Amino acid sequence: CLTTMASADPALNHEIILTAGNTFTGPFTLPARAAGSGWIIIRSSALASLPSAGTRVGPANAGNMPKINSNSVAAIQTAAGARNYRLVGLEIKPTAGTQTFGVVLLGTGAETTLASTPIDITIDRCYVHGLPALAGRRGITLNGRRLAVIDSYISDWKEVAADTQALWGANGAGPFKIVNNYLEAAGMS
Repeated sequence: CLTTMASADPALNHEIILTAGNTFTGPFTLPARAAGSGWIIIRSSALASLPSAGTRVGPANAGNMPKINSNSVAAIQTAAGARNYRLVGLEIKPTAGTQTFGVVLLGTGAETTLASTPIDITIDRCYVHGLPALAGRRGITLNGRRLAVIDSYISDWKEVAADTQALWGANGAGPFKIVNNYLEAAGMS
């Protein structure tokens, strides 16, 4: 179930509320938006049952989160020029049996201009993880500007004969805010 709450003023925030416990299978693309168009907040319906801002979530909180699954591509990705999104209280993971090279792609790394990179996107109190018996290269790719990952739990990233990362970036101008997260990935094995 999905609920959308919008302000009467398009310059103010809009909320997309996903029902905790429900599963949504991506890929989902955060589209480009005009500057000054407010924020779109995509959040759990059980946000009040999650730790408050400033406190890290963990696997024990997954029951109060909607599940966003990827197929062979990212669960959540950005279009060129995506801006002003906040993801709060979501569990984001691959689908069983499907290896992923990244479940959240904030920028693909193929953007050719600064204006085409994503800007002002925050991942807040999210549980982003791989699956125990499945290879997965990385959790979140940060290829953009003013990106943040806060109070989140990013775990179980491993792959034979490849480096893996909980957070990774190669084409982002920053700055990046990475605060109070649990980060887990294996080295090359």
